[in-house]
Amino acid sequence: MLRGDNMRAVLKEIAVNKRIFTLLFTGFLLSQAPILIAFSTQDYYNELFYDSKNGKFEDYTFITFSGVKKLDLNELQRLAQSSFKSSSVITADRFVTTSALGTVNIVGILTGNETWSPPILKGSTLDGESDGILVGKDLSDNLGNLHMMDQDFIVTGIAGKEESSSYDQKVYMPFCAFPPVMEQEIKRDRTLQLLVRSNEDNKNELNAFLQKVKQTGSFYSVEVANETKNYDKERRSRQDVKELLSLPYELSVMAISSCLLVSSLWIHLKRRDISTRKAFGASNAGLFLFVFSQAFVCAMLSSGLSLVIQWLLAEAGNDMFAYTGLMSQLNPSQWILYLVIPVVLSLIASLIPAIYIVKIEPVQPVKEYSYVSY
Repeated sequence: MLRGDNMRAVLKEIAVNKRIFTLLFTGFLLSQAPILIAFSTQDYYNELFYDSKNGKFEDYTFITFSGVKKLDLNELQRLAQSSFKSSSVITADRFVTTSALGTVNIVGILTGNETWSPPILKGSTLDGESDGILVGKDLSDNLGNLHMMDQDFIVTGIAGKEESSSYDQKVYMPFCAFPPVMEQEIKRDRTLQLLVRSNEDNKNELNAFLQKVKQTGSFYSVEVANETKNYDKERRSRQDVKELLSLPYELSVMAISSCLLVSSLWIHLKRRDISTRKAFGASNAGLFLFVFSQAFVCAMLSSGLSLVIQWLLAEAGNDMFAYTGLMSQLNPSQWILYLVIPVVLSLIASLIPAIYIVKIEPVQPVKEYSYVSY
């Protein structure tokens, strides 16, 4: 930590070299702001990706039951609820054409709301027992009775998010409430696919569930496949998101390069001062800390302004997103970046000065000469 005298010396040095530090401040600002916007944008599109997968979890496992011998929806739901305490279990997406809503994506929920429930815009979540369903906002905006697939349902809630369309065409219902037409479709396909999601190690729960289902003799075979890595690979390989994020990252790299040029000019102008300080006993480490402290103060000031810019852009987020596809959000997960990025930028800006500090020799004392008068 810098003591009071040292901090005053740092601030005085910044004031004396205000032109250089104005350039450095601008470079830091143009380095940080695009990075923060890129992180916000990436978080936004990651959230959309996981919305399309019905929620974000640390682990995703598909269970595929093949060769249906008999199908008891109530029993399967009961076994899932008794086996999984920390996991959410849903069916794979099933697309069905209905007379009431057209083509919809139906998702059956086998576990309770304590592990996962779709986001709700209006109404309430499912209780897991009744004929209640959740429908996307594009399918209906009304709560109450709905006749679909030759069966009466009660719409208890409208599923969705204002900023996401992933839930808009979906219908969520308890697995045990699947109408006969869907039950017959599963029997005809002779395949049932479930997706187990969890944020914890759920191997014991998964094995217990599979053992219980095996004892029922409902299926000829079962296949278990972990999809976590595939989901992560799919998320990272989105070319449109990569192209979108390339702009702020390229701008940031250009700004960092400018910071390096400014820092080179800065240390070039200060070489005589550094040489003199070395002559008076200053160490390389002490001089580097002095230079780094100046860069860090400058970077922290630019970080504060970046925070203000982020807030202003977040307030006008819809306009910015509409024109650029970029998003600015003040997420709690990004607060640490407002400290980490200034440290990293300060180290980068101090890299060239550090090399010069090592190479610069102390100023040589003036030699005394004796003059003889004739």
